[in-house]
Order: sequence, then structure tokens, then C-alpha cells
Amino acid sequence: MNKIKNIAFDLDGVLWSAGDAVSLIYNNEFKDSKEADFSKCLRWDMKDIMPLATMEWMEEVFNSSEFFDNVVLFDGIKELIYNLHDKGYNILFVSRCGVKNARYKLSYLDKIFPFAIHLPVVASWDSILDKDLINLKNSIFIDDKKSNLDSSNADYKILFNEHGNYEVEWAKDWEGFRADSIDNLEWIIALILEQDK
Repeated sequence: MNKIKNIAFDLDGVLWSAGDAVSLIYNNEFKDSKEADFSKCLRWDMKDIMPLATMEWMEEVFNSSEFFDNVVLFDGIKELIYNLHDKGYNILFVSRCGVKNARYKLSYLDKIFPFAIHLPVVASWDSILDKDLINLKNSIFIDDKKSNLDSSNADYKILFNEHGNYEVEWAKDWEGFRADSIDNLEWIIALILEQDK
């Protein structure tokens, strides 16, 4: 069995709720629209909860400082990552993003996790480039999107869904490890690492 050396985390939807941050910005900007609640979102484009948001608007939001002013780390994720780092694992942040978004993410993450390695897949919204470009051999990979996990060569893969709703279009039909809380994620990672000894 390959010894796990890396723990790789997606960012949006795994370290923080991008959907909650975007919903907050949407609700502030489109006050006449029905209030967006990300916990009820089933579509990747969020049109079911944000009908007035265009893809251009979404891209603008994700590439803004306002987005990063509104993201909040999930409770317990910082402690989990520091704990894994202290045990000697390399911490990787794997994110598909635009150039501007990548810069904001790097700046945001460097302040909190200066030891982590950020591996952005820089691509436009309509690009077919994916995270499978990054070699994740000898890694546990945590992502909220099934297709990223499917295409990855990571040894172990965990689907994280903050609301525990695995019927959302980006998580549907995943048959591997699933976590819906940081405590649950920590337990699964510990189980995998124990088996990997």
C-alpha cells in the first residue's frame, strides 16, 4: 500500500461555503428577489436559488475582494489542517479558478496556512481543464464535486457536502467516502491514515 504523504483539499465548499458567501452578496445586491439560501441549492449554477444571477455576475463575484470578505472557514477546519500538518503530512490546496480568483485565494490562504502548497488549475468558467492535471498520488483528496474526485488519481477520495445533501447535481451518485461535517471528515481521514500504516 502507498504511504499517504499529502492531504489535498478543495477550497470552495470544503474549507469554506462559497455558496453562503455568494448568497449573501446576491441578497445584498438583488433585494427585490427572493432571498437566496444555499442550503436549498441543488444546481451547480445556483439558478434555483438565485434566478437573477448570470454566469457573468457569478464570475465577477468569485473574482472580487467582496467574496473573500464574506467567506468564513468552516468550524474546525483550521484545527484539522494544523493537526494534519503537525503530524507531518503535506497540506495541498487544489482549486480550479480564474487568475484573479487564484490571487485572492493565495493571499487569503497564506495568512492562515503559511505552510500549505496552493495548486491552482487556472481556467475560465467554460474551460474543460480540470483538477486531474494535478498528480495526487500518495494523497487523500477532499472535494465537494464528484467529477473532480472521479478524475483524480488520489489514493483515497472523500466527498464533502456541508449540508449532507448528496442529491445536488455536483455530488449525486458518489459511492465512496462521504462527510457532511468537519468532525465526520476528521474521523474518515483518521480511519484512512490508520489503515494506511
